[in-house]
Amino acid sequence: LNMSRQYLSAGGIVEEVGKGKSLKAYCASKTNLGKVDYAIALQTLKYKDTIMKLLASCNVSATTLDVREGVLLVMVYELLFGEGKIKGGGSVKRAILEYIPSLKQALDVLMVGKSHHSELLPQSVLDHAKIGAFLRVNTVKITIQEGLDYVHKICPAAAIDSEIPSLIALPSSMTSFGQDAWVKEGKLIIQDKASCFPSQVLFDAWNTLPESEGSAGKGDFIDACAAPGNKTSHLATLAVAVDEDSKVYAFEKNPRRAQLLKDRMAQMAVQHIVKVNNTDFLGVDVFDSKYQHVTAILLDPSCSGSGVARSLERAVEGGAEQEEESGDRTDRLHKLQSFQIKVIQKAMTFPRVQKIVYSTCSVHKEENEYVVAEILRQYGVPADESAPGGSKKSQKGKKNASAGESAGWRVTPPARLAQWSRRGLALEAGEVKIVGEDSHKEGCTLTATQSAALIRCSPEDGTNGFFVSLFERVGALPDLSTAQAAAAAFTAANTYPTGAKASEKNANVNGGKKRKHHVSQTEDRHTQDVSHQFKQTAYPPRKPKAEKAAAGGSSLFGNKFKVQRKR
Repeated sequence: LNMSRQYLSAGGIVEEVGKGKSLKAYCASKTNLGKVDYAIALQTLKYKDTIMKLLASCNVSATTLDVREGVLLVMVYELLFGEGKIKGGGSVKRAILEYIPSLKQALDVLMVGKSHHSELLPQSVLDHAKIGAFLRVNTVKITIQEGLDYVHKICPAAAIDSEIPSLIALPSSMTSFGQDAWVKEGKLIIQDKASCFPSQVLFDAWNTLPESEGSAGKGDFIDACAAPGNKTSHLATLAVAVDEDSKVYAFEKNPRRAQLLKDRMAQMAVQHIVKVNNTDFLGVDVFDSKYQHVTAILLDPSCSGSGVARSLERAVEGGAEQEEESGDRTDRLHKLQSFQIKVIQKAMTFPRVQKIVYSTCSVHKEENEYVVAEILRQYGVPADESAPGGSKKSQKGKKNASAGESAGWRVTPPARLAQWSRRGLALEAGEVKIVGEDSHKEGCTLTATQSAALIRCSPEDGTNGFFVSLFERVGALPDLSTAQAAAAAFTAANTYPTGAKASEKNANVNGGKKRKHHVSQTEDRHTQDVSHQFKQTAYPPRKPKAEKAAAGGSSLFGNKFKVQRKR
């Protein structure tokens, strides 16, 4: 009798999710729902598509058996994929048992070439099972060894990740650390491995820069699309271990999200390193004296989020495949792509920037390889065997180079990820379609070498879907007149009129993964006379920093690097 009640309860859950309700929200609203009810419903939903195929092949339905569809699905799950029997059930059980031989025969047909029932699950459920669990150690608060020792008490199988030194890898079956005391205190951060790649790659590239003449530092950072702040805090902890005077300027235009970002940085104890700016990165004055030492920029703008493996509850709810096939997909990707290109263009106008990381949690070429190809078409250096990933585009038409100068940008493979096997996709000539263009752009492509410099991640790698590219400037930094021209050109191209046209231009990019960005109005800044901030022949040095006790920061498992808050 008790199991019959559970079948009714679990069947009701299955039916409500089938009507479009959220599994988690619906179950949370039911005060008398038991854990077993939820577990049976969740497992039934995982196999729902397969069960429906089996019932259809045997001409069985809830109508023919005069039973609720949810209860029918739950009972068939129990018989074929669960305990192998139905406890209780009365006349409904007897009616279903009459069809068991034919249902098992139909299942045998589906299992041809497969060794386990789990191979029948939807791809979204399979992807969720592949994703590992990770905890990043906040090295401003504790050492990596302290973090590992603490996690070992809860999960003995935990181990340091092979690519990210401060990341602890956990079994995918590990219970969430969301309520753990050290997570709440900011000593440990729940963060996917692929999400750690952008900050780590940018830091590694920045760390190869020579110390600026007269400043004893490598420069500051910008995180252009910072909220909610996991990558920001990761970058800050890496930078401060090498240069305690380095700054990370973090941008978030939404006031509420900017405040949450500030609170998050305080929780991580990096608020003295991270300077949160509640403003639109596209409208920033690149000649503002605050940013005169910025040499590296992290760009993780709004994207479709198509690479993020959904929670198990969302995975069994279905609908993702239909959404991707909808007519809105192309328009949404084009809006996102337009913004993504503008963000990179803006970053490249900062006169001292030499390293840029562009990343997304998307699997779509439109947001990844197409964007990189278009940037290299506009700003790439000519092919050079000594410059891996250099563009074959000719010098003519380059937007940010003086006459006769070879300065430009190339994509470079991250040294730390040399053994990472999944790389970017090679593109054929004429394949790339860029927003606002009526035809395929000549020369907008990626060579095999360029594609190999790009990083892709997939659930097959134990991570969410992700894309990472590293741009580095080749040649001398631009002189003042060249930098002014580049900034003015960007401003002219992205200053929108007022009124109805402006509202149309500034429409929200719908479907973004973390935030909703506007392709916003950029201020029409006067850039003709900035000599008081930037000199024609030299950039002003940063105030010399204090001598450090140990050059290069702390070792992997050494004493934690203690940082005193600046007054």
